[in-house]
Amino acid sequence: MNEQHIKFHITEKFLIYLLPLTAILGLAVPLIFGYYNLVILGSYLALPMIIAPLIYIKIRNNKQTIQKFDNKHLKYIFICCYLFFFTISIYLLCRYETRTLLYYLSVTFMAAAVLLQILLFDTSKSKKTSFIILMQIIILVLNIIWGVNLKYYYFIGRTDLFGHTWMINNLLNDGFIGNEFEIYQAFPLWHVLCSIFSKISSIRIPIHKTAFFLNGIIYALMMVGIYLVLNKLFHNNKIALLGALFASLNPDVIFYGMYSIPRSVVSFLEVILILLLVAQATPKKIILAIVLTFALIVYHPASMPFILLLLLILLFMQKAFSLENLGHLLSSNYFIFAICMTILYWAFYAEKLFRTLIKSLITPAPAGVLTKSIIQTPFHELINYLHYIPLLIFIIIGSLWVLRSEKVPRLGKIICLLGLLSPIFTFPGPSLLLNKLAAINLARFGEYSFIFICISASIGLYCLYYSFTDRKIKTAAVILFVMMAFLSISNDFTASDKPLIKRPFYTYYLTEQETAAFDHLSSQTSGFIMSDYITSRYILASQYKTNAHILEVDPEKMLFLRQSEKDIFLIRNGELEKRPLMIFSCTGPFKFKPSWTTLDYYYRDLTLWDDFKKYNKIYESDEVTGYI
Repeated sequence: MNEQHIKFHITEKFLIYLLPLTAILGLAVPLIFGYYNLVILGSYLALPMIIAPLIYIKIRNNKQTIQKFDNKHLKYIFICCYLFFFTISIYLLCRYETRTLLYYLSVTFMAAAVLLQILLFDTSKSKKTSFIILMQIIILVLNIIWGVNLKYYYFIGRTDLFGHTWMINNLLNDGFIGNEFEIYQAFPLWHVLCSIFSKISSIRIPIHKTAFFLNGIIYALMMVGIYLVLNKLFHNNKIALLGALFASLNPDVIFYGMYSIPRSVVSFLEVILILLLVAQATPKKIILAIVLTFALIVYHPASMPFILLLLLILLFMQKAFSLENLGHLLSSNYFIFAICMTILYWAFYAEKLFRTLIKSLITPAPAGVLTKSIIQTPFHELINYLHYIPLLIFIIIGSLWVLRSEKVPRLGKIICLLGLLSPIFTFPGPSLLLNKLAAINLARFGEYSFIFICISASIGLYCLYYSFTDRKIKTAAVILFVMMAFLSISNDFTASDKPLIKRPFYTYYLTEQETAAFDHLSSQTSGFIMSDYITSRYILASQYKTNAHILEVDPEKMLFLRQSEKDIFLIRNGELEKRPLMIFSCTGPFKFKPSWTTLDYYYRDLTLWDDFKKYNKIYESDEVTGYI
């Protein structure tokens, strides 16, 4: 055994003991200090960190035996099952106003049908089989993504979409990139692409749905890119297909696939870049990597620090495991080139963005509504984190097995190790509780590290399934995946329209009635439209932006505040029936420029809403009420 394999084996043994110890300490420390909510929240991480190493110890010396079924009729049965559940899911999307539990089950069974085709049948000899499975994965991801953002009138994600839609509309109307783009004047390519597609296609749909359609196609192609990356790394068709399947169910992939903003497309570009970086360096590939790196920087400069940090971790691990001379494009020379190109572009073409990034690092951290909700409603949060338990089990088993295996390429080992480290930054946990880290968007790493997570998880499921001959254990592995699939598509992060358990957070879409009310009331007043966070964000990205003002409330007196009698209170009653509204808490007089870092959620059962009895109702619909 050479020096490199010895280092990998030492790392494997170290992690077997470190992971359970970290899990126990992670629960014990907050328990000792009385932070019981953190103990509850931390259990979703601690449980797999204890269980997975024990499972791995059981299977690490087992030889993997792949039993293949050559029964074509059985293969066709699985495909027919997939098509049946796909048809059911489409019917349910069309039949009901919101997605239902039956829809989530239908999509889960679609994923299960794909999984069984990968595990049971020979995918290495028949390209046709691999192609059919890959097409099913593509249809699956489009079903999940378009089943939300094309179904509802206006999917809003985390509200950035308002501004981008406003920019695209202005570009279509004016024909040039104006001041409305602000910092996006330095990287308007997504807006240009959507505008061009809208002009060429002549499809009469809202511009935000044009963005949804384009982004769905891009994410469908990304599944192919992930398949190619894994095939390049491990030369194993089953693992490559499993990686694409895991990606189609990854919460970050699902959310950003729905969201359809400029940085959503960065995930696709990053996958293609990784495909080049893991290949052997040739003049053509070097040129392609340079072009793609420049495209990434120009397309969305703010994403490059996250990507560069991930590459830096890979380079550090290359150095630590003595893997500097593998002949791949991923090298210190490439990293230095990429970071220099990024800084130069920022300095000369994205000065406003550069200043914004620097300012975000020195600005005091916000109080954090998200932090409050995590502390106050730990059980709701925990239930919405449950899909991470089976995923983390697969990640840990896969990473440990890869470190031990002498068949896996060395570059594949460190990439899997990065997949094991990625949950530290991407899974809900310390990064969401530490407000300063949340202020610099540490949680965004999920958008850029998902491919490493999917690589480790796919290998983990592969090892778990093929290391046992007992059919009961194989069935348990499949059930574990099915549970992960169901919980991944039905939690409040990816299914705020109809989650299994709601969190104190806003719904990710607006109705036509709501947007009509926003536009109408904004056009009828010279004063402020006093409204919740979502409505204010909508109006700010419109011609009425000077009318936008966050609703202010005195939490001690339970009274609403306003500047003058011309100001209109706009209340989204439909949303308030389902979820609390996020508004500004102010113990003093009315603030002309309130800080959005001190927003709180207010539920409908509070006496606060009785304050509107003293105002005149000037607008009413099923969804919105206006007072003056």
